[in-house]
Amino acid sequence: MKIDIDYTPENKAVIHSYMRNVAQGNTAGAAADAAADAAKLYDAGSATVQVNSVVKAESEAGIDLKAGEVKVSTENQTTTNVSTYYKVPNDGKLEQL
Repeated sequence: MKIDIDYTPENKAVIHSYMRNVAQGNTAGAAADAAADAAKLYDAGSATVQVNSVVKAESEAGIDLKAGEVKVSTENQTTTNVSTYYKVPNDGKLEQL
């Protein structure tokens, strides 16, 4: 997920709060504040959500000879975009593109 947020007077407080938590490396006690800030950033910003399908195929063959071992393997991976959603700033509704 990618979130874009404009630095506006309305968003200034939540951006500063989030950046302060990140910069201070807050521990578990501040995690709830950071999660709340992230939710506020999501609400205030635009967001793009991509749903991908990953298919992985592996093949392995080997031969064991008295002189040594030979092993051959292949791996293929395909990533396909299943769908993409977009959210406009200050609106919680995701729209499929």
